[in-house]
Amino acid sequence: MKTFMKWNMPKYRGSVKKTVKYTGNVIFLILVAGLFSCNNGAKTKLNQTQPNQTQPNLTPPDPNRSYNLQRSVKQNGITWTFDRDYPVGQFYLGDWWVIGPVTIVSVSPGWDGQRNGSMIDPDASTDTQGYRAGLDVQYVDSLNVATRLPLTINPGQGSQGVVSLISSIGRDSIERGGSHEGIRSAAVLTVVSGAPPSDAFRPAYARGDKTIYRTSQMNTNLLPGLRAPGSISEALSQYGDAFTKVYLDHASHGGNWGASMHPVDNGFPYGRDFSRGVFNASLTALTKNSKAVEFARRLTQMGIDFYPMWLVNDKRIEGGGFGWGYKWTILFAGILLNHDGMMHPPLYRNGTINKFPEDRFTSYGAPTPEWPRGKPLWGTIDPEYNECPPSLVANADCNDGYRICCSSFTWVGQALAARLMGAAGLWNHPAYFDYVDRWVGEPNSWLYGDTADYGAVYGFGGQFVRDMWETHRKSLGTPQG
Repeated sequence: MKTFMKWNMPKYRGSVKKTVKYTGNVIFLILVAGLFSCNNGAKTKLNQTQPNQTQPNLTPPDPNRSYNLQRSVKQNGITWTFDRDYPVGQFYLGDWWVIGPVTIVSVSPGWDGQRNGSMIDPDASTDTQGYRAGLDVQYVDSLNVATRLPLTINPGQGSQGVVSLISSIGRDSIERGGSHEGIRSAAVLTVVSGAPPSDAFRPAYARGDKTIYRTSQMNTNLLPGLRAPGSISEALSQYGDAFTKVYLDHASHGGNWGASMHPVDNGFPYGRDFSRGVFNASLTALTKNSKAVEFARRLTQMGIDFYPMWLVNDKRIEGGGFGWGYKWTILFAGILLNHDGMMHPPLYRNGTINKFPEDRFTSYGAPTPEWPRGKPLWGTIDPEYNECPPSLVANADCNDGYRICCSSFTWVGQALAARLMGAAGLWNHPAYFDYVDRWVGEPNSWLYGDTADYGAVYGFGGQFVRDMWETHRKSLGTPQG
């Protein structure tokens, strides 16, 4: 296991501080697949034949489509300048699209020899990137198209025809602790052959399924509309702006590799903190709060982004403080979009080795009177990368500080959200839910125990989660699987 990373947890509710800014500077340009050429006149054909692509983007006509003619678009500090005016518009969360073919003559700020690189259609089955030299994920110069402008992208006549160009602004220096992050922020622009519907989500930025979904396709009637406790106001003050910008993470192996490309200004570069954002957004979406549907849409956008990546990645080193929250956002999006693939993502990396880290870190030990199907334990059972196995002889958790600091308490909210959505069966790993129940029932395991406000923070991840748990958990059953 790696050493402790960036643990700036509040000691009581009154001292919680917002340390994450959501004004960022890395950009994604999603482009209709086809041919692109660089300033040397050579043309390279992008491979758009992906094994997990679904149907063409044949969205119903939308009478409310609108666009402007612009020669450049700007988001989060990045400016793309074209060779002339093009029709442009915005997706639901504000990411730009442009109707192509389009020629990009400059991206500002540009490549400086070390940072501010751009990639096209990142492949989530690899651990390479073209954004910045020195990241944990290997920099490969041939992936950096920022060195080959002007760039012409032809939408072509493909079935889905979407390609992602990620343009980045690097940090002044790479963080040596925490997530080893070296990128500042991210956003998305999509080039299409015709204007998308006015309520369209941005298609996924990584290679794979590029279906354009619409907010009107979401069945928000599935959101239970629970009464929100007063503590929701504190959660909204901390997480009200969460997940309004793209969360960049397409490194196959995860851990510090993936986290090093998390744009810091887009929020939550460290996995523990990302998980806290996910469960606060999830539980808010399940209440009658006025922002419930808005948070549901933000989580759905993330699920759309993550789904094609988790079809092909190999997250064998996620865990400890990294990797939590991805599975639930994919399931959540699948439920609301009624997308069978998202509701049944691949559970195993290789054979029977769990792919999602929440599943990989929970298993059953020997039965006990309290746990007749087996005591749910924290730790890995993984013949390929078994960094922290539980003690099966002692029927005990792996003795590791990450169980307390950076994982268990961040699971409570999303486990509760999954139960409230009736999705524990879809999750299909009951040891995870049983372990969360066990964790909540053993406050002596929490940092500082259940004293003052420490219990809410270190046992549940916040008072809002604790209030929701204590109000609703007893009425919910045991997951099957």
